[in-house]
Amino acid sequence: MLSDTRVKQAKPRGAPYKLTDGGGLYLYVSPAAAKSWRYDYRFNGRRRTVAFGLYLRRLATASWCSSKTELSCKESSLRNNSTRSSS
Repeated sequence: MLSDTRVKQAKPRGAPYKLTDGGGLYLYVSPAAAKSWRYDYRFNGRRRTVAFGLYLRRLATASWCSSKTELSCKESSLRNNSTRSSS
């Protein structure tokens, strides 16, 4: 089983690579440091892949917001959301 720690420690390399979780599920790490969840399966004898989405570092490291910095984290989040909605 693939742990959160191992996923966080995955660094980009010169070529893309996979960190397998078993049963066809894996984390695809690109040279640009993007990490996406993918699943390989077979349909009509051919291999297929479905991508479920990105591993978001921001969500994984949300615990760094302590009670002291909680307000600034919320302000930052609100600022980011308002910038997105105004575009």
